[in-house]
Amino acid sequence: MSRRGGEDDEIDELAERDRTRQVGPSHVAVAVASVVTVLLLGWLGWSTLTSSSGDSSSSYDTNVYVVRTGDTLASVAAMQAVTAEALAGANGLGADAALTAGTRLTVPPPEPSGSLPQGLAGNDDLLALRPTFEKWAREYDVPVVLLEADLWQESNWDNDAVSSDGAVGIGQLLPSTAQYINDTILGGADLDPSDPSDNIQLSAAYFQYLLEGSDGSWAEALASYFAGPTSAQSSAAWDAATVAYVTKGMGYVPDFSSDG
Repeated sequence: MSRRGGEDDEIDELAERDRTRQVGPSHVAVAVASVVTVLLLGWLGWSTLTSSSGDSSSSYDTNVYVVRTGDTLASVAAMQAVTAEALAGANGLGADAALTAGTRLTVPPPEPSGSLPQGLAGNDDLLALRPTFEKWAREYDVPVVLLEADLWQESNWDNDAVSSDGAVGIGQLLPSTAQYINDTILGGADLDPSDPSDNIQLSAAYFQYLLEGSDGSWAEALASYFAGPTSAQSSAAWDAATVAYVTKGMGYVPDFSSDG
């Protein structure tokens, strides 16, 4: 099944294969993090890497990545939509440096693409959702570009989308995942995933939970959204479907970091 107009069929096929691994109910709920001033370690880019729906900042605007078994500078850079040279420079590494599993890297901001994704630019109905993304990203201290990018990957912001395993709405939430977010993460909320705003809110709350659990790693939060926190947080290399999902989600970030 393709929810994204037929593009990237191979990646979609890999991603669809593991959709049912999404939720990890054994993880404890986390409190919503306070918004703090982010120290950018010499890069000013993250302070401007915001949605065009408004000026937004998050405690997680500085993206980090924990090296996994088998990673190289080139593979991490490709996953993060940056160049290997930029990644090496951001971490004081040589161009041919080997990476050690467990090393924490700072990921420099990708270059904005200058345009929104095909299918969004010029679509007034979908563009009208951007203030809602902004609202809930602010509420849950989530980088709005990350929330917009991954939910675009999930559904093209189609709240009528239903996957073959029953994931629904803009955030493609499984019923069990939506229930877990309502009951455990939000402490007994009653948000309706069939409602566009509620679906985005549930997704934002879940991303905050995943970012907190990953110490701010955007890639790990994406992997957890797709494969489930337990699978994504193991020390072993991710499988091909998870890598494909993370790479595609991060690949949309430059599109949402510009006014298009």
